[in-house]
Amino acid sequence: MGEPEVKMEEHCGLLREDNMPVALKAVSVEVTVRGWLAEFSFTLEYESREPRPADVFFLFPTEGNCVVTHFLAKIGKTEMEFALEEQFKATGLYRYNAHNGLHLCKNQEGPDLFRLSLGSLAPGGIASIRLSCITELSVQRGAVQLSLPTIISSRCPPPDSDSVPAEPSASGGGVPSSLSLSAHIIFPSGIDTVRANCPLSPLEYLTPDHTQARVSLCPGQQFNQKVELLIYYRNPHQPTVTVEAGLSLDESQKDVPEEKKTPYPYQMVKCALRSCAKLFRGPVENLHKQRGLLQNTQKYSLMKDPVVMLGLFPEFPPEVLSSQSSCGEFLFLLDCSGSMGLPMGSQKRGRRRLECAKDVLQLLLRSLPVGCYFNVCMFGMEHKSVFPESVRYCQDTMDIAITMIQEMEANMKDTMILLPLWKIHNKPCLPAHPRQVFLLTDGGITWDSMRGTAFVKRNALSHRCFTFGIGEGSASAMVTDLAKEASGLSQIITETDRLLPKVVQSLRLALQPAVQEISVRWDVPPGLEVTPLTPQPFAVFPGHRTLLYAQLRGQCDSAAVGSAHIQYTLGGQSFTKEVSFSLKPQKDSGLALHRLHARAVIRSMEKQHDYWSDYFRDQRKVQELVGLSFDSGVACVITDYITVQRDTKKPVEGLSPIKTFQSYARWTCEGVACSFEEKVEDWLPDEAARAEESSLLKLVTLQKADGSWTVDGALVSVLGKTDKEVIRGMPEKVLLKRWRTQSQAAWATVLVLLWLHAFQLDSRDEWELMATKAASWIRARPGLSMTQYLEAGNSLLGCQVKPQTLGL
Repeated sequence: MGEPEVKMEEHCGLLREDNMPVALKAVSVEVTVRGWLAEFSFTLEYESREPRPADVFFLFPTEGNCVVTHFLAKIGKTEMEFALEEQFKATGLYRYNAHNGLHLCKNQEGPDLFRLSLGSLAPGGIASIRLSCITELSVQRGAVQLSLPTIISSRCPPPDSDSVPAEPSASGGGVPSSLSLSAHIIFPSGIDTVRANCPLSPLEYLTPDHTQARVSLCPGQQFNQKVELLIYYRNPHQPTVTVEAGLSLDESQKDVPEEKKTPYPYQMVKCALRSCAKLFRGPVENLHKQRGLLQNTQKYSLMKDPVVMLGLFPEFPPEVLSSQSSCGEFLFLLDCSGSMGLPMGSQKRGRRRLECAKDVLQLLLRSLPVGCYFNVCMFGMEHKSVFPESVRYCQDTMDIAITMIQEMEANMKDTMILLPLWKIHNKPCLPAHPRQVFLLTDGGITWDSMRGTAFVKRNALSHRCFTFGIGEGSASAMVTDLAKEASGLSQIITETDRLLPKVVQSLRLALQPAVQEISVRWDVPPGLEVTPLTPQPFAVFPGHRTLLYAQLRGQCDSAAVGSAHIQYTLGGQSFTKEVSFSLKPQKDSGLALHRLHARAVIRSMEKQHDYWSDYFRDQRKVQELVGLSFDSGVACVITDYITVQRDTKKPVEGLSPIKTFQSYARWTCEGVACSFEEKVEDWLPDEAARAEESSLLKLVTLQKADGSWTVDGALVSVLGKTDKEVIRGMPEKVLLKRWRTQSQAAWATVLVLLWLHAFQLDSRDEWELMATKAASWIRARPGLSMTQYLEAGNSLLGCQVKPQTLGL
């Protein structure tokens, strides 16, 4: 067997042509946090330590909803920035004239990569870069989470590495000599406090009502770890509305070169269609007839009118959070591709990944609540479901699913995730049953991971996605990104991990009650019209926020006030929230709302079609996509970024091409996560001897779908008793009932609950779900003599557990 092969780690920031970093001397970061959005401005200073000139380029992963809005680089006396160009023209420059660097928009393994070639850096030369971007912020522990990427330090330690070099290497990289951070925070209800994992200056309030504040890092901070701030707002559960001014047609054309003003979409599409016709040998028709329509597209641009953002962060009372939802549609995707036949770890005769995934799936199925709906889909290059539609969860349907799952083999070739996801979301959600998707995969050879992640994100308002990465070396990037995009939880399971704690942790989140039946009504003065830009969410789960975008069209008094009325249900109760807002839009926000929504629309349009071929079969799609890309400044599949001179706006001459990365880089709160792929073709999928399962794991597999147990040899062995002892220990009145099935199940269920509470308290988090399910089954049978059952059970097991302890 060959040794595992590890790919070279990838760096970000300013890199040489061999993908190694240039030494970073100083970092300055300014952040403006407006509620649920952040606007970053990075100032980076690099110094070459090479003995000879080196061609350099800049790389920045734009994960999630991040959009690069400004880029300025100064090397020597040359100042450069980026500009958008039609892709055929940009590619031609790149291939034949080596004029520019390209933005990689179709990265199959990670986020979009903002990449620009910047020319030659002399020995000892200084490169100054200023980059601005905007992004939506997530919520963690009730606070807005603001993370700075360590990628701008040009360092990338391997995963799970705790060692960080204190001094930069001779060739570059290392820890910058200085780091400064200043954050300006704005929230209409006020800012409470800010916490961080590094020293901060005291919070400075800029207004008497504490709606604006400033905080900064203490001097001397080194950028050798992730920098994370948690911002706590006052009354964060009150909905917020932000209105942002758009650009007029004249303003949007102000900085556009003469050849790209108003008719530019027509010229660009005409060029693209002619080039594409040569490639696909398809006719190009009716170009001139479309010119008026193209100009109308510009007239009604998304960037022209004001955009409204409604932020929802619902509050969940403790009594609602303590309850578990018995409703829901649980959809399980089991990867049966060829790589799932490999061992979990490096041991040749280790346990197979598919066998581990089957055990995880069986634990999930046996722990579902009575009354929910579920289905299981096996996938690889093909896919098939256990049931044609989701079915109600009961003993019979659970047994059918488990039987079919146990018969599955890792024989479906490569991993194709998009088609089963499409099949799931192509069906309407069940009323009052929030959709929860569970994916079990090793990532293997996933040809459509990027498109699958984008598809999950596009449907994130209608479901949550929980993922399990099976085995060492599993595609943690895809597993993490899928769960992140759909507000779920990702778990990596290795050969030595205990299954039950991780399964219970994910399922407990999935069983949380959710805000449902959400509706929003806008009240604005006459003359204004509110057009929703995003669909209303199907459900909002505890600890998550959702952002809804809408567009304002029309005219009104700048002093006018509008309002938003939000209605939803939670825990069977109806709630109504109302928020008033000024219709005078913000003009200093840098079009953050417009660009974030434009990026979402562009990515959605791209994933609905098959790139070049499908786009050019419908000229309207080309017109819409190109116009939105140029208006918003966000690259799409038909446009690209190129490097231009700042003063003349002309392409910079003589730039070296950028090599395509073979692995990927991700912007996470911990910096860049690199791909470490192991060479596994020499591994033989051997069956492994199963380790003896724990007592708690046995109890889960023995529990019935309704929550009860029955007396059998496997159960009494877990309890440490014999069959005779269990039968003789039953109450006399129960024995007179001739050992009826219901009496037998009640006796077994009470014994298990007593045993858990008496002898397994240290593992309560692992068995609490099945105990709650069992207690619900007992409470649904009021005719049972529970006092006698409990007395006899305590006597048999030698414990003293009270009824209230069991929740009975």
